[in-house]
Amino acid sequence: MAWTPGMRELGGRVIGICHEKAHTLVGGAERGKDAVLLLADVTGEVSATYGLFDFVRSETEPGLLLIDPNGIVQLAVLRSLPPPDSIVRLARFFITGT
Repeated sequence: MAWTPGMRELGGRVIGICHEKAHTLVGGAERGKDAVLLLADVTGEVSATYGLFDFVRSETEPGLLLIDPNGIVQLAVLRSLPPPDSIVRLARFFITGT
C-alpha cells in the first residue's frame, strides 16, 4: 500500500484484519502482494469488536482505526477508508500533534 512507508516513518504499524483463513493470507504475503501485516479473523469476532463486521453478509467492512501504544482507539473511521495521503496526515496528527 502506498501509505505504509509514511506510517513507518511515523513509527506506526499497519495491520489488516481480514475475514479469511490464515493460510489464505500467508499465500498472499508470500507472493509479495501485501505491504501490511495481515491477521486472520475467520469468525469476525475481532472485526465485530470494532463495529466492522456485517453479520448479515458475513463479511468485514472497510475501516481505519488509529490505536495508540496503550491500546486506546484515538480515531475510528467505519465503513469507509480515507484517501491514502489523508491516512498518513491523520496518523501524523494523532502521533505527533502536528
